[in-house]
Amino acid sequence: MIWGTAGRQHTWLAIGARSFALLSLVMPLILTNNQLLLLALLAIGAIWAAVTAGELLGIPGTLLLVLDAALIGSVAGFNQLAPEGPQTDRVVANGMVSTLAGFYGNLDSHAKGSKECPLFFNGQRNFEDVAARQQFDKDCRKKLKGLGAKLEALDALLNVFP
Repeated sequence: MIWGTAGRQHTWLAIGARSFALLSLVMPLILTNNQLLLLALLAIGAIWAAVTAGELLGIPGTLLLVLDAALIGSVAGFNQLAPEGPQTDRVVANGMVSTLAGFYGNLDSHAKGSKECPLFFNGQRNFEDVAARQQFDKDCRKKLKGLGAKLEALDALLNVFP
C-alpha cells in the first residue's frame, strides 16, 4: 500500500476531509467579518487537530470519537463562554471528565443528585452549572471506585482550574 496500513490511510483521509471542511467554511466567515464564528471554527479546528494527533499516536478510535463529540457538543450554544481564559479551560476540563468518566465507568448521566457532579444531566443547559467547579457525588464516586488511577486522574483534572 502506498500510504501504509488501513488505519493510517483512514487518518490521512480524515485529515483531508477535516481540512477541506475548515477551508470551505473559513472563507465565508472572513468575508462576512464575523469574528465570533471564526473563533468557533478555529476551536473546532484545534479539536480536530488534537483528534488527528491522537489517531496518529494510536489512541483507540472509539475514545477519540467520544472526546471529539463531547468537546464540541459540550460548549456549543453557550454565548457566555469566552474564547479563552480560566473559565473556558474549566468548562472544557469538566466536559472531558464527564465524557471520560461515562466512557471508562460505562455510566450514563443522572438527573437527580448533585449539580456539581460531572455526570449530572444539565437538561436546562445552565451555563453556571457547566462552568462551576465540579466533583463526583458519592453515588458516582462509588460506581467509579474500580477505576483506581483513572479516577484519581479525573479528580486531578477537575481540580486543575480553580
